[in-house]
Amino acid sequence: MYWGTRSLAVLTLTMVGGMTGAGTLNADPPARIGRVSYLTGSVSLRPGSVDVWMPATLSYPLTTGTELWSDNNARAEVHFGGSAVWLGPKTLLDIQSLGNSETQLRLTQGSLYVRVPRVGRSGSYEIDTPTGALSLIQDGVYRVDIAPDGRRSTITVRQGRAQVTTSGGTMELAAGQSLLVADGNASVAAPMVAVATDGWELWAQSRYQAADQSPSLNYVSPDLVGFEALDDYGTWQTDAAYGPVWVPDVSADWAPYRFGFWNWVDPWGWTWIDDAPWGFAPSHYGRWAFLENRWAWTPGAIVDQSVYAPALVGFLGGSGLDLSVSLGNGGAVGWFPLAPGEIYIPSFRVSQDYFREINRSSVKVTDMDFSRIDPARISYRYRSIPHAVTVVSKETFTSGAPVSKAVLHVPPGALTRATVLGTTVPVRPDRQHVLPVSMSRSASRPPTAAVTRQVVTSRSAPPAGTTGEERRRASSGKGGAQQAAQQNPIERQQLLDRQARERADLEQRQQRELNKVQSPDLRQQALQRHAQEQADLARRHDTELQGFDRKRRG
Repeated sequence: MYWGTRSLAVLTLTMVGGMTGAGTLNADPPARIGRVSYLTGSVSLRPGSVDVWMPATLSYPLTTGTELWSDNNARAEVHFGGSAVWLGPKTLLDIQSLGNSETQLRLTQGSLYVRVPRVGRSGSYEIDTPTGALSLIQDGVYRVDIAPDGRRSTITVRQGRAQVTTSGGTMELAAGQSLLVADGNASVAAPMVAVATDGWELWAQSRYQAADQSPSLNYVSPDLVGFEALDDYGTWQTDAAYGPVWVPDVSADWAPYRFGFWNWVDPWGWTWIDDAPWGFAPSHYGRWAFLENRWAWTPGAIVDQSVYAPALVGFLGGSGLDLSVSLGNGGAVGWFPLAPGEIYIPSFRVSQDYFREINRSSVKVTDMDFSRIDPARISYRYRSIPHAVTVVSKETFTSGAPVSKAVLHVPPGALTRATVLGTTVPVRPDRQHVLPVSMSRSASRPPTAAVTRQVVTSRSAPPAGTTGEERRRASSGKGGAQQAAQQNPIERQQLLDRQARERADLEQRQQRELNKVQSPDLRQQALQRHAQEQADLARRHDTELQGFDRKRRG
């Protein structure tokens, strides 16, 4: 215990330069991802890469280090590729780890309803609370309720079987049982009859029962994140060439990857955030085809493990594109959707196994030597088709501004002169664009006490109260933070408490400033300045923690 089957296009290629050897599995990003699939009321998120709270959206990818807060009278539903959780009001959830073989969640306040239909497929599944850790043993449905002060937890097994770890030892719970744990100790000698079901839980049950009946499950894997949103916004049809395709109900000027914005999300890099409530699955899985004057999404073959991609597009750039639009010295960026059968080449370092798996649903790769692939020499189907290509300024692209409002007109023939850059753009977000413009609105924040509250875990976990970036370093063993936290828990917690107060003071000051600003332009400038201030504070706190850990280890 710790505190703290469809036809496939066949492609034989030779290996892309950025790939690593097959033995470097640890370099691969996770195939699984999370998505907020429903929200009502004020729901906020804090990505693991920045220490800034922003309004949650239905299309922002959730991964290790992301925190979610549902405020008073708010609710949220999150899908994690085959499993799902529901947040009640005033609930703080921290994704401690989301990998191919493990899920570790940190719940410090509020209520969480969990459904895991296939524990074996999800690997280990653990929920850590201030008074005990819940480890799922069987497929099932579970509920966890945490008192506002964090000193009392009620753990309930509706279906399945679980093990609860507290400071006093471990105990198993079977279906139909609850356990009340106060201050880390089981307050009853044995489990009791499960607590009664309330209206919020009945709502959560109705949500997963509806997802189980989704017509889309006839065409995609249940672990393909976002499938349930397709049913109400389009129709499934059968195409002679591609098999099942999904056709969205959209306007005539619609094109894939045009209505939304770009944001840098670690560890994948530039990631498409779609505006449509159904936009997650078609943006990150499968391919797009233009059939009979309309766009259709082709999910490809049903596979054992759906692998998330940040965006299945090819990028255009170079002087040929810049000269075709009047942008001064800023430059332009263009992109187009990959067509069925076209290979996706990750821009981030991955193993050969990962490369094969991320393309397996749409392309059958028969040769794993990719070292001589040059994207500029691939004949992409949609690279020079005006209704398929979207072009914006680099400023619009890197700032996370809405794309549809800033699309640039490109003269006929100019697209053929543009250079194919591959599947990413060789620029990173600058210091001014830590927070994407499209999400830079005021957001509710959880109580500081809930953020910094320690939890019980049944296995090693990153320390509480740090930013997502610090937690990732701790979980990977860098800096010895875990060892220092265990050797000096009081001193380190005091440092974390002080840092939390500094963050809270900064957030309160910034909120007071925003309350005085009336002009939209001035408000946007203030939000960008506030994002930079919070990022600077996070870096200073990071340096302090590293210094503390080095000193204690020495």
